[in-house]
Amino acid sequence: METLSVCIAGLFQLLGVSFFFKQPEDQCSPAPTIGSWLFLLATLCFLCDMNLYPRHYMHMAKHWQLIFEIIAGVFLVEISTLVVWCNVEFVVFITTRKLLYSLANSDCIPWRLEYWLQGLSTSVVSGALLWFILQATDTIYIGNNFLGRLKRNWNEFWRILNGIYRMNSSERRRALRACKMATYPRRNNRCRQPPKEDDEDVEEEEDDY
Repeated sequence: METLSVCIAGLFQLLGVSFFFKQPEDQCSPAPTIGSWLFLLATLCFLCDMNLYPRHYMHMAKHWQLIFEIIAGVFLVEISTLVVWCNVEFVVFITTRKLLYSLANSDCIPWRLEYWLQGLSTSVVSGALLWFILQATDTIYIGNNFLGRLKRNWNEFWRILNGIYRMNSSERRRALRACKMATYPRRNNRCRQPPKEDDEDVEEEEDDY
């Protein structure tokens, strides 16, 4: 899918705007929302690696593909976050709460940290899914290559700046002049004269007259 379509679908979900499924009144569970954000990020990464637009329609205008992918992306994001993740998060929340009930009393220390334990449990589940999606879509490999190129460009830029800093004023002027000459080559301002006709052609024209 196009990056713009995925970003629009994710923006609608972040703003709480839904078209196909009803948004929950409060939240899927009382747990922190960091797990929901990680799951939404995993869903968007998965959609970026998908091709939903049929190949038979590739000859049509680009805006038709954009409209189709936005509608499909909004639908898939809503069904994954509002249906799938809400149920998963609620199950994880209930399981964690029952586990705390069985391990501690109401006045024990873990109950004071229940909110953060709930956030940790849901974040672990959604984080594991996000890691799997990143590995499956080669996003980590692409990100490492991008960071490597960025690091090499930065090192080269820093070496150039360091070399310029060590130059004196005359060397800097010569380097700047050479850079301008290489970037903006001199134009040949000589006007091209029209080709002269041969004498033979002129004599033939006079004979014709």
